[in-house]
Amino acid sequence: MQAPSMSILLLSDPADPLHAPLCAALAARGSVRHVGADVSDEELGRQALGCTAIVALGDGWATRGALLGAAGLPGVRRLLLVVRGVPDLTALRRKGVPYTVIRPAPLTEDLLAALRPALDRGRLHLARGSDPQLALLSRQDLGAYVAWALTEPHCCGRFLEPAAPGRPRLSEVAMRAAAAGRPLKVSEVPGWAARALSVLSWRPFQIPAELVRQVPEPEELDFPGPWQDLADLVSAPSAAVGAG
Repeated sequence: MQAPSMSILLLSDPADPLHAPLCAALAARGSVRHVGADVSDEELGRQALGCTAIVALGDGWATRGALLGAAGLPGVRRLLLVVRGVPDLTALRRKGVPYTVIRPAPLTEDLLAALRPALDRGRLHLARGSDPQLALLSRQDLGAYVAWALTEPHCCGRFLEPAAPGRPRLSEVAMRAAAAGRPLKVSEVPGWAARALSVLSWRPFQIPAELVRQVPEPEELDFPGPWQDLADLVSAPSAAVGAG
């Protein structure tokens, strides 16, 4: 059944890479009005008038009193926060605002950007024991998840950490990405070899700590998907993959 059209106020910085996919996904739910983080408290209240939902992208919104006031206006049925950290929700809960907080898994696009130098070289060196399983989520999937959660009653009052199904290893993601580009040779090296490679400026790949954040297994909330395939995120032409 088609969800009823909503009037959505989106609070976000257009420079944030999540802004565009959120806009696109929310537009399928209704009309979207956008204001940036520099909006005054008074203007925020005016913009919220007549809205049925407010979506705020960024950790700073969770403690902004004007936002909590705006979310309590007549007609506003849901406040949804998209955060990267773990905000203090005390004020939000005390206010009694119907809220949902979404802290997405690390973004697939960020991992692909970190891997790009190795993919371009055609060689990925990993120090022994540094091939972790990863929880990931694409920007497009996050936008779809936010739009879905906005209208699901059982998401209200929840702190959700969405991630795509499966927990691929770092090497698996690299090999799948390389399948759409040039061949990639992945090698695992012991500690002494890693030090030698560092001297030769062939340092083993060091995954940024924020991309290996532990994410619990997703709850069974009936998110319909479909999840975006990794191949859709890699624009290079297909090529054979070399194992190593």
